[in-house]
Amino acid sequence: MPTLSSYGQAIASTTLALQQLLSAAPAKLQVTARTLDAARDGISGASVNLFLYRDDLTGYRDGHEQPGTTHNIAELFYLLSAYPGDTSDADAVSHRAYGTARAVVQQNPVLAVPLGDRSTNVQLRSHALSTENLANLWLASSAPLRLTFGIGATFTVSG
Repeated sequence: MPTLSSYGQAIASTTLALQQLLSAAPAKLQVTARTLDAARDGISGASVNLFLYRDDLTGYRDGHEQPGTTHNIAELFYLLSAYPGDTSDADAVSHRAYGTARAVVQQNPVLAVPLGDRSTNVQLRSHALSTENLANLWLASSAPLRLTFGIGATFTVSG
């Protein structure tokens, strides 16, 4: 179980594990983890990009533990965007990449994330984003809007 002092490493490890999970899909997806405006830098062909746009920490106490013991639920929120192989996307490659990525997340609700000599289980779920949230995320970058869905990753962090 990660600790608050290793929270940054837990975020990075979760992003890498999610990237590896998506890259291992039968469709051999190219997966980047970049800002929206840099997602295609150095990439040719269809790809998907993971962009961590938010994290939340919620503290709680288990009533059976010593006073002062706290835990946190960490939630990471990613934007997964599909990119075509070329500007026309006439063969809907971005749609296949999108569907493949969404299926991988649905089929793998628990992701084992290595953290040093241990690992932690991260619960994954895909979700649709509201039009307002999508517009705000995409307008904040200089990148054009892409076929997108959200991924939530939840795990426990010791206080």
